[in-house]
Amino acid sequence: MFSKENVAEWQQKLDIIKIDKNNPDYSDMYALRYFLDESNGVAFLEEKMSKSEPNIGYYHLSHRMKKQHSIVITTNFDHLVEQTVSIYQGTLCRVVSTPELAKYINPASDKPQILKVHGDLLLSPKSRKHDIAALNRAWKSVLDLIFSTYNVIVVGYDGGDPGFMKALCAASYQKLYWCVMEGSTPSDEVIRLLNKNGGTFVTIDNFDGLMIQLGQSFEDPRPDYLKEEAENRIRNYNKIIDSYNKTLPQSGDTRVAFNARNYIDLGNSDLQKNKYDQAIVNYSKAIELDPLYAVAYNNRGLAYHSIGYTELAIKDLSEAIKLSPDNHNYYKARSRAYTALNKPGLAAADMAKYRELIAKKS
Repeated sequence: MFSKENVAEWQQKLDIIKIDKNNPDYSDMYALRYFLDESNGVAFLEEKMSKSEPNIGYYHLSHRMKKQHSIVITTNFDHLVEQTVSIYQGTLCRVVSTPELAKYINPASDKPQILKVHGDLLLSPKSRKHDIAALNRAWKSVLDLIFSTYNVIVVGYDGGDPGFMKALCAASYQKLYWCVMEGSTPSDEVIRLLNKNGGTFVTIDNFDGLMIQLGQSFEDPRPDYLKEEAENRIRNYNKIIDSYNKTLPQSGDTRVAFNARNYIDLGNSDLQKNKYDQAIVNYSKAIELDPLYAVAYNNRGLAYHSIGYTELAIKDLSEAIKLSPDNHNYYKARSRAYTALNKPGLAAADMAKYRELIAKKS
């Protein structure tokens, strides 16, 4: 773990006055922190972002993506946008996080689409300065097409990312709106960009506030309906579970089971409760359904041994060994049965085989 003194030292080396995620030198801090192994940096980001939850602003954004503005372009690599659209709109997004896939973005499509120009959190996201210094040509092509086709609204981006900012400055726009937080001042580069393209600055309190205002303007429903949808989903799942449980055979049930495994599970339950006779019945039904089921023979043999039917136990255990000769537990179980019949030679031979198989696996 690096201390505050380490961070202060790095700031001095890089001549950084203030640590801010929109500062172009922010990526240098990241590079210094994880210069020994960048995978540790990615792991840190994954751990932090795994706890992120989409807030109310994302709820209203999902409505905009479903109805008015289907494309989101982001320098972030979290999953909040696509997660939100899936949860609140019940639909999937086309997520493109590498320039090789940029050709699949279709500006004319109504389907929600997300461009992650710095990659995806789980697919080698780009954070180092040399990685974000310039965008791939494939990204530039699709961005130019989108910017020249649709009105562009910039929210939560201050231009501290050199590669993406260069792409913004080089593009042509139908209309460009740049949201600025109350009390903050846009950079000179951003001001030049808007002057060049006749863009408009929009002062906002924060992302959530902007999205709530848009949601009210477009009469988005309040999120209360999500509770009803969740409750309906839970009821349907419980109905399916209850319906499935009714088809499973109960101990002593004469109905046909789905498969031998069902009877094995019932027999095991009986065996644990010392209901040996019922366990034998269920294991026998499993063998009827699957005569090559070694576990059924072994477990029935254990049940026979528990009630003193040792010869029957040895017969079943021998069948289990025949069907699965590499299972060391079967030899150990038969050795105990031979010991009960006072056959020490056979018992010793099975224990020797048991140890041999154990040794092979270790």
